[in-house]
Amino acid sequence: GHLPRRLFDHIDKLMPISMDNRLMGEPLGLHRNKLAETEPKAVAATSDAVNRIDRRLSALSLGDHTMTRSNRFEGKTAFITGAANGIGRATAIAFAAEGARVAITDRDEAALKETAERVMATGAEVLVIACDVSKPQEVEAAVARTAEAFGRIDCACNNAGVENKATPLAEIEIGEWDRILDINLRGTFACMKHEIAQMLKQGGGAIVNTSSGAGIRGVAGGSAYAASKHAINGMTKSAALDYAESNIR
Repeated sequence: GHLPRRLFDHIDKLMPISMDNRLMGEPLGLHRNKLAETEPKAVAATSDAVNRIDRRLSALSLGDHTMTRSNRFEGKTAFITGAANGIGRATAIAFAAEGARVAITDRDEAALKETAERVMATGAEVLVIACDVSKPQEVEAAVARTAEAFGRIDCACNNAGVENKATPLAEIEIGEWDRILDINLRGTFACMKHEIAQMLKQGGGAIVNTSSGAGIRGVAGGSAYAASKHAINGMTKSAALDYAESNIR
């Protein structure tokens, strides 16, 4: 198997499945404290699973070859937003471990230092770019800079996003609503817009947008976040139909 498959196997084996169904699919930040109270063993097991996966990624980036490098992305370029930590960092390391050149972005270039070091430790090329996805001009510049440096963008992972503070809908401030939608939805749209333009020039590519369980169900206290993730799902499916004949998925 390839590295991502093995990671998913780790998750399948280690992640607890006993959490209250009422909490499943909701932004973790909204219910972390509640889960700690109601499901302490589940939270501890989940934390342990994440730490074990992170240690495996660290070992790989430091030269532990017990996870075989397949090089299935050799010669290809991956563009990843929100890569300073979490899913974005893991994605960058996984692509690098399988031979890709990696462009990593986040709002603060300094925050990308550890991700860049771990990508370079695999032997992969890395391009570090400061980019606030809520600012379309920065997204356009980041995509252009990546294409200029590596010649193309074969894979894009639009992962940058934020959660909202748990608030009933009528109490959400307009500014907070706009902040969540500007980053999560408008930011993903801007990324796709410019990534697709580049992929059309080069004859194809693949895009993955990070969504959430909150993108397929309601979330108490999470109207802004859920709205953004539902919209991302619809936008992704629609764009897939728009560009299927152009070898973009």
